[in-house]
Amino acid sequence: MIAFKGGRISAGGKRSGLGSGFGSLVSYLQQGRPGSLHNPERVAWVSYRNLDGISDPAYAGRLMRAYAEENPRVELPVYHLGLSLSPGEHLTPEQWEAVADRVLARMGLAEHQVVVIAHGDTDQEHLHLVVNRVGEDGRAWETRQDMVKAYEAVHEIEAEHGLRRTGEAALAPPDLSPGAHQQARRTGEQPLADRVREEAGPDLARATSWRDLDERLAARGLRLESAARGSGVVVTDGIRRAALSHVDRSLSGPQLAERFGETFREYRARHPEPPLFPSKTRVEMPMSQRAEGPGPGRQRDPGDLYQDRSPARRLLRARPRDPGPRGPAARALRRD
Repeated sequence: MIAFKGGRISAGGKRSGLGSGFGSLVSYLQQGRPGSLHNPERVAWVSYRNLDGISDPAYAGRLMRAYAEENPRVELPVYHLGLSLSPGEHLTPEQWEAVADRVLARMGLAEHQVVVIAHGDTDQEHLHLVVNRVGEDGRAWETRQDMVKAYEAVHEIEAEHGLRRTGEAALAPPDLSPGAHQQARRTGEQPLADRVREEAGPDLARATSWRDLDERLAARGLRLESAARGSGVVVTDGIRRAALSHVDRSLSGPQLAERFGETFREYRARHPEPPLFPSKTRVEMPMSQRAEGPGPGRQRDPGDLYQDRSPARRLLRARPRDPGPRGPAARALRRD
C-alpha cells in the first residue's frame, strides 16, 4: 500500500498535501479536470467523517470551508492524502473504510472533517482523503511528520491484510568509489557499504522512521551520522564511515527525508543521543582454567586474559627492543 499526497508543490519540489480550495478539490476528484468527459466509473463510493447528515460532496466542501473560515489565519486549510493498493490487490469498501479510519487516527485527524472519495477508474484501487485541517476548536492540525505517522499505520495494515509491503524491493549492489575499492584491495576487508547492504538491507527497506532505522542499525553495531556537508547521511561501525547513498541510490538524505517526513538533522536535533551499540558479553572462565599470574604467589586478573589477546598487546610483545643510538653518537656516549 502506498500513501501519497496531493496539494501544492513545496520548495523542495514535492507535494505538500496542502491547498486552499475544498470545493475545487472535491469537484476534481469527482469529475476530473474541467472539460474532460464524464467517466461513470471514476467514483466508486463516497463517505464522510464528522459531517453528520451530509450526503453531497459539494455541500460537504462548502461546509468545510465555513468551518475553516473560523480561523482566518490558516491560509491553507485543505489537506489531501491518498492511499493506493498495488495492481491485483483488493479490499472491500468496508475494509477501505477501516483503513481510512486507522490512518486518520494515527495521524491525529480522527476528529476532523473528512470527505473520502474512492476511485474505480484505474487498475489500482485507491481513495482520496480531503481533510479540514481546522478542527472544532479552531486550531489547525500541523503536518509535521505526517507521512511517518501514515506509514506506521500503513505497514500494520499491510501485514494484517497480506498486502505487498512498500519499500520491500531488494537493494542494488553498491557502487564503490575508487578509494573504497583500493582500500578493500589493500586491507582485504569488505567495504563498509557492501557489509551494510548485505547485513542490513532488509532493515533499510523496512524502516518506517529515522528512529526505527536508528534502532535497527544499532542492533547490528552500526550508527547513523550526518554527512560533513549537505543533507547526506552516513553509516559508521565506529571506525569506518560510508554514505548511505553508496549503499543504494534510493537512500540519499533527501529521499529518506521525503520517506520519513523529516530530515536526519531534524530527527537528530530531537534525539541527540543515538541508540547504544550492542555490548559484547564477557565470558568468565572457571578458576581451574585461568592462567597463572606473572609473578609467584599472585593470581592474574581475569581481565588480563582478554587484554593479552588483543592485537595491540601482541604487537607490543613482538616489537624488537630499541638498541639505542648508533653510529658516532653512540661511540661518543660509550667513551663518556
